[in-house]
Amino acid sequence: RILNDTLDSGARLAADPRALAALHEWLGPVDPALTTVAGIHYNLFLGSLLDHDPGTPRDLSDFLELRSIGTFLCTEVAHGN
Repeated sequence: RILNDTLDSGARLAADPRALAALHEWLGPVDPALTTVAGIHYNLFLGSLLDHDPGTPRDLSDFLELRSIGTFLCTEVAHGN
């Protein structure tokens, strides 16, 4: 939550590839676990929802204020991991 509290906006971070890269560059050496969780939350989860059909209203306030953490699942058609 400290990380989220220092941001102007989680949505703005999710939409800014340079800021996301900077987040990974600066946070990665200090706390790799937090880097992974933050990358999934801001980039894969929020980034996907904010980019997909922006005309569809979604209440993301719990995720933008980090009361909930987003997850991401990726699969391949006709293949498994």
